[in-house]
Amino acid sequence: MRRHTNRNRQLNSILHSPALFRQLLTPLEKAVRQAISEEKEKSWFPQFPVLAHLLAGVFFHVQQLCSLRDLVARLDIQRQKGRIHGFEIKRTTLANANNSPRRLRVVRAIFANLLATSTQLPRGWRRCRRIAALDSTLLSCVPSSKWAAYRKKVKACKGHLLFDLERSIPRKLVLTSGKIHDYRVFHRFLEVGWTYVVDRAYNAYGLFDQMTGRGIYFVCRMKVGSVYREIAKHRVSRADRKRGVIHDMTILLGEGRTQMKTEVRWVCFRTEDGNVYDYITNRFKLSPLTIAQLYEARWAIEKFFKWLKRTLRMERSLGRSEVGYEIHVLMTLIVDILLKILAGLPPRADHVSVRVLRIVSEHLFDRVGKKLKQAFAQATESSLC
Repeated sequence: MRRHTNRNRQLNSILHSPALFRQLLTPLEKAVRQAISEEKEKSWFPQFPVLAHLLAGVFFHVQQLCSLRDLVARLDIQRQKGRIHGFEIKRTTLANANNSPRRLRVVRAIFANLLATSTQLPRGWRRCRRIAALDSTLLSCVPSSKWAAYRKKVKACKGHLLFDLERSIPRKLVLTSGKIHDYRVFHRFLEVGWTYVVDRAYNAYGLFDQMTGRGIYFVCRMKVGSVYREIAKHRVSRADRKRGVIHDMTILLGEGRTQMKTEVRWVCFRTEDGNVYDYITNRFKLSPLTIAQLYEARWAIEKFFKWLKRTLRMERSLGRSEVGYEIHVLMTLIVDILLKILAGLPPRADHVSVRVLRIVSEHLFDRVGKKLKQAFAQATESSLC
């Protein structure tokens, strides 16, 4: 008896030729297999399986398209050429999948499984081990998105993203309405043993006390006009003073009911431009210069947001609901990880170069040969210069 296989899990059911597109999607096959086993998704959307949905999302971002209509038209052209097959290409089917809560659970599981299996990505700065940057970015929504409350006549949502500074990949995403303040989402990202580098919007004295008690570390900018009480002043070496460290002391933040129960460290640092920055942290064993360098590394998440929005078209959502926006943003993060696995991420880089993305876009359905590999190597070398 012939064994029935679920085409939701098989890449062969969609792409037969050994093209660049298939190599790009190969890391997803194992992640999809695990996610479908967990969700027990076998016959749901039989005309539009999970891998087909991911293929459409990856195709949208790699080709830098603008709308759902454009995506369906481009996929239909590739289907007529015989490069894609195995599923129907209809706008209603794709729109229903993009706004399905069940499909969102599957995409979340695929994203988590892809992070767990992407061990071939290079490691970055050694000092950034188990150190992540947390920040949010504002995504504009259509006026009919009532769930994305922001201002009176403006609809927008916030994508709160945790960015691993060692591997230069996103670790976790939380989507909220634009009105939600950043520090209210901070607790949803915390893991024991990690250090979180955040800006001034995440100042929360009560949460800082809880983090210190649980063995979770933070590096944060101090708010202007913060009330504090000096506990001890630490000696700063002459070499650190030449590099910009002004002072290093232990303080208690707040006063009265808002006063912290645990002591924190205050490092004051002057950059080469003459700007003075005040950092607070509960890491006392690191040098003050290292604290300043850790916060400087937080700029990687700002450049990552710029890459997602301007190049991978993260703001061009294919859905209007909250589910649709989260699926679209998760697809963008999945494409970023797939590109880094395919082309290889240079050390200390935040994302692949635009030149690499252009090569992938132009040769998406070409065979992977020596010329294509050389083009990838040259593009990677040029990004290091």
